[in-house]
Amino acid sequence: MTLHPITTKQFIAWAVLITLAFILLVINQGRFAFLFIFPFQIATFVTMPADDYKRPMPPRQVLVGVGVGIAIVAVIGWLATHATPESDAWARSFGVFIRHPGVAVPLWLLFLYLGYRRWRVKLPLKESAPHSDE
Repeated sequence: MTLHPITTKQFIAWAVLITLAFILLVINQGRFAFLFIFPFQIATFVTMPADDYKRPMPPRQVLVGVGVGIAIVAVIGWLATHATPESDAWARSFGVFIRHPGVAVPLWLLFLYLGYRRWRVKLPLKESAPHSDE
């Protein structure tokens, strides 16, 4: 799968959304800590090429998307019904770890760097077919 370059407007929108996501990740410590996921998802749609919006999804891609959605709901449901004090303490400590600025800032910088590389990617030159002089 080849990554298509993104435009300057897409890169700016993507960088703002990623920055917003990491700000929400670091400062939001309450019940709404999951809100950082939404800017990430919107940033994914911002960087999609325009022809991907117009093309219908193949049935296999729809099946994979539905399967992943069902798996995510099943895992969240299982975690909600099988919570133990040990698993809850582990989840809290992991949340504190990932929200620490010493972890979140390097991750944010990595995401910005990856977005910059996508913005500056060059499409490979198509090799011309050999011409026969007959």
